[in-house]
Amino acid sequence: MKPSSIPSDLKANSSPVELFQGWHKSGQCPEATIPIVRSPKNQHLRAFRHFKRRRTQLNQSLDSNNDGDILSNHEVDSDQKSNFFIYWTSDGYQKTGCENLDCPGFVQTNKNFAIRSPLDVSIYNSKQVDIGVTIYKSNQSWWLKVNDQVIGYWPQSIYKYLANSATRLDYGGEIYNAKVGGVLTKTQMGSGHFPSEGYGKASNFRHVQYMYSTGGFKDVEVGKLTVDAMKPSCYNIDVQSDKSPGSGTNFYFGGPGYSKDKCP
Repeated sequence: MKPSSIPSDLKANSSPVELFQGWHKSGQCPEATIPIVRSPKNQHLRAFRHFKRRRTQLNQSLDSNNDGDILSNHEVDSDQKSNFFIYWTSDGYQKTGCENLDCPGFVQTNKNFAIRSPLDVSIYNSKQVDIGVTIYKSNQSWWLKVNDQVIGYWPQSIYKYLANSATRLDYGGEIYNAKVGGVLTKTQMGSGHFPSEGYGKASNFRHVQYMYSTGGFKDVEVGKLTVDAMKPSCYNIDVQSDKSPGSGTNFYFGGPGYSKDKCP
């Protein structure tokens, strides 16, 4: 299965950088197969929905409805490397859903991209790496595109409300905190540096847009965003004021986590 079409705006905004993963050095998957990353023992993320989390994100409500359908993509650092993984649930993380390909849900169609494999990442105050991620509706399914590669889709059948359209979009970062009693973890979010340090040092989202019903892309209006930073002294977010047409919305986010003087 393939999307019926890729929106023209999406083609124009696609990153020219080739999506290369380290395992390609050992070969490629044959046609009609997909690569699957095996999880080592004691390194499984199925309990992710139960983790105590700290988040720093922007919320955008498209209308007043609220439901339990969620699909998302993340970068997670479970093995000291930044990995790309996905998650879906149709009841707000209660009984349905999973990450990656751990249960029926997301259908991968791309033989060149291994979900949950390490990513090439930016270097602080040096080389910067952009990863373009788009989720859009086509053929009644929600398709995932990373850089210039269509990865696969979440079928309409697994959702109730998202079968038609989305009512809310979230952008930002999230970390797992295993500490008890309100004590914060030393886990870094993003690059581990605050948004105030800016480009080349703080992690960022740029060219943030959403697709409307006619199939085109629209810049996210800064005035319609709600900042949700659970503990700004540990992790924060800074929305940029660039209002150039077609530039999308840009923001920096992240932080170092626990420190005795600033983030107890």
